[in-house]
Order: sequence, then C-alpha cells, then structure tokens
Amino acid sequence: MSHHAIRRPVVVVADWREDNPDLNEGTDDLDLYTRDELDEILEALGVVCQNISVYPSPREFIAQISHHQGALVLPFWAGRISRNRTALVSAIAEASGLDFFGADTYAYIVAQDKALAKHLAREFGLRTPASILIRNLDQLDLIELVAAPVVVKPNLQGSSIGISQRSLCADSAQARALVMELLARFAQPVLVERFVEGREVTVTIWGRPDAIDLFQTVEIYEPAGQIDFTKTIWSYELKKSTHRPGKAQRAVSLDSSDELALRRLFTGMGKLELVRVDGRLTPDGFQFIEMNPEPYLGRIGSVAKAFALQGCDYQEMFGRLLLPFDVLPQGEAPVRQKRVVERQ
Repeated sequence: MSHHAIRRPVVVVADWREDNPDLNEGTDDLDLYTRDELDEILEALGVVCQNISVYPSPREFIAQISHHQGALVLPFWAGRISRNRTALVSAIAEASGLDFFGADTYAYIVAQDKALAKHLAREFGLRTPASILIRNLDQLDLIELVAAPVVVKPNLQGSSIGISQRSLCADSAQARALVMELLARFAQPVLVERFVEGREVTVTIWGRPDAIDLFQTVEIYEPAGQIDFTKTIWSYELKKSTHRPGKAQRAVSLDSSDELALRRLFTGMGKLELVRVDGRLTPDGFQFIEMNPEPYLGRIGSVAKAFALQGCDYQEMFGRLLLPFDVLPQGEAPVRQKRVVERQ
C-alpha cells in the first residue's frame, strides 16, 4: 500500500519507560510507552514523514523550539504525578505559535478529570454509571450513595494507574478502605463508580469538529474464554502485567442514538482530532466510562485496530492522521532526512 509523504517537519515530544516485570497499580509510569513501543511508533512515522525530531521532555523541546518554527508537534509525552502533565506539550506548542496534533489544553484537562468528563458526556446525552467523587476523608460516608458493587479509582490518572482487580469492590466496607488508601497514595480525589456488567468496548473517533473521518467501535475480549470481561474490569493486570492474558478485538456496532451522542461529544469538544472513548456495552446501550485524547498508538492497540478495520495499515494510519496538517504540496517524497535527539 502506498503511504502519504508528509513533507512538513515533525517534532515528537515523548517519554518512555523500560519494561518492568514488577508493575503494580501504584506504578506511576503505566501510561508511558515502553522503549520498544515508542521505537515502533517512530519507525512507522519514519515511513510517512521525511523529517522527524524527537525530544524526551518538554524542557529539552523548549530549549530547541526556535529551530522548529513551522513544524508540526506530536505531543506523546505523558510525564508523571502532575494532574496537568498530559496538557503541557500542547500548551507549549500553542503558546509558541506551533501547530500540534490532537487535543488542545482544555480538552486534555477535561478528559483527564474522570468526573468532569462524565458530566460533559451526560450533557451530550450519554449514559454513565452512577458515581460520587470523594475529595477527603470527611466525605467517606458519601460512598453509601452508590450501590455496590463499585469501582474505586483515582480521578486524575490514566492507563489504569491506581486501578487493579482490587478496585472492583463488593461492598462499601471494601470501597471505604480502598478510597482511604488511594487518597493517601495519590493525593487527589477518588472516584467511586457503580460497576456495570457489559462488553468492554472502545470507540475511536478521528476528524475535525465539522467532519468526522473515522468512527469505529471495537470490543476487547479474551479469546480463550478463561476471563469474562463483562464481569470484571479492564485493570492494569489485564493491560500491562507480564502474565496478562491474551486479548482479541472485534468490530461491534452501537445503537444509532449512542453513536449520535458520541459524535456530538466529539464535535462539541472543539480541537480534539483523535479520541478513544472507553465504555461498557449493555443490553440497554452504551455506558460511558472515560475518554482519552492521547490514546495508545501502538500496533496492538484499539486505535490501530479501528484503522485496520477501515482498511488502513499501521504506517498508513499515521499518514492519514497527519495529512491534514501537511501544508506543503504533496508529491513524490525526496530522500527522507531525520534529525533525532538521541534518547538516553
């Protein structure tokens, strides 16, 4: 398959982590790509982009930013701890007058806040599980307002940081103990959410506020039948651990009213461009859990699967994502030049 040749210089700001066999729900770098995963993404970008620079941190990007006027910035940097971390690179790019791929700072902040994202989803007509936000120990009695079983998780984290199989609590006593633990560990509000039985699905949406180019729903399941994803949660053990089970993905359809509500959410967010919405598909329809405007772009992820279901291979996915930003004329690509800051 031929690939789009992106002539515009591209700057990737991305951190990474080493493979760690001792991951747990408290590991604070679960949302970083591994070195191999990032290399895979850079290799795919290298097929469609002629000039790529890579910086491992916003600080190093800022030090060289004057050399990249006119470039397109890809904010793949996740950082650690800070509740603002996912929005930093897009904010730097916008403040510097540089175009950047993906969500703007507002969209990142809204999506990072699980409780706020649910509120916004409901405004656009989506169903969400009943939930309560616990900000401090004085509010522990509010847990009783949500019928068990419940899922307990940090409100401002992503990629299953702070979410393990322990997060699915059978009663309020379990939930109370875990809320206390997470408040102490993460120093941020904790979301207590009604557990919803249903098929684990992700919805990939790509486009612009005036035109959605891709809308694809994918179910994640365990093909051997040893784990029933409808009765458990998509925790770090199933996503990241060394002994995680195999997973498979297949296309599924949503009710037209749920698809329309998701499309309205996407267009209503403004500059978003690519988002993965996670939810549960129940007999009553789609239940919104959370959304991620910086979704995992590895080859085995649900975004790549969504593009593959539309007949788009892995390298072509990046070409399609970046082509709207390529302001230079298209044509035969000259010999590709790469200017890469060496990763330590």
